[in-house]
Amino acid sequence: MRLNIQNLDFLQPDLAYARLMWEELDKELFDDFNMSQPAPRRNAKRAENVVTFCVMEAVARCFLYEQTAYLYDCGVCDSDGSAKPFEFGDIWDAVRTCTVSCRLIREPHAWLLDKVCMQL
Repeated sequence: MRLNIQNLDFLQPDLAYARLMWEELDKELFDDFNMSQPAPRRNAKRAENVVTFCVMEAVARCFLYEQTAYLYDCGVCDSDGSAKPFEFGDIWDAVRTCTVSCRLIREPHAWLLDKVCMQL
C-alpha cells in the first residue's frame, strides 16, 4: 500500500498537524533541556515514519482486527464462513482509512529522540 500512495499527494495522510506538533515539542526540548534543534533530515525521517505507521495501522484495521475488519468489504466472509481471497481493489479501504492520530505523531518523535540520546 505504501508504494501505491507514494507519488500521489491526494492519497497521502495530512501531516500538517504533525509538523506543528513536532515543532512545539522540539521548541520545548530546546527551552527546557537546551537540546539542539533537529536537522531537516530528522524531520523528513519523522514524516516517513508517521506515514509508515499510518499505513500499518490502516492495513491492520481493515484486514487483521476482527472488531473492525467486518466493517469493510475486504473483511466480509464468504457464504461458507471462510475469508474471501485477496483482491487488489481491497487496498482502497485501507487507503481511505489512513489517517494520522496524536499517538502516531508522538511515537516517531520519541523514537528519534531515544536514538539521539543513545548517541550522546
